[in-house]
Parts: sequence; structure tokens; C-alpha cells
Amino acid sequence: MTFEKEWAELRAAAAERGAMQINSAPAQGGGGSADLVVNRDDLGAIGNDAYELRTKLSKDGD
Repeated sequence: MTFEKEWAELRAAAAERGAMQINSAPAQGGGGSADLVVNRDDLGAIGNDAYELRTKLSKDGD
């Protein structure tokens, strides 16, 4: 077997494995319906600053 043929087969096999991994996500979890809640003041302050920035950008951006 030549190097080119072996390399082509290896690339094809790797591409098939990659496609199978992408196309077979687990069905559990990841509903996305829950809101994130933070109970630490420092993280809450960062979230508040981010929300205020987003609000200002949406108002001033129009």
C-alpha cells in the first residue's frame, strides 16, 4: 500500500468518526429553560454591571 493511499484511508476514517461524534449528541439535559442564579455578591455585581451596559447599549445604539 502506498503512503498516499494509506493517508487517504486514514483521513476518511477520521472524517467519519468526527461526523459520528457531531451527529450523536446525548439526548439528556440541556433544556435551556432555567435561568442562572448567582448567590455571591461579587458575581452578582458583575452581572448587574453587564445588564446595565447591555441596557445602555440597546438604548444608545438605536
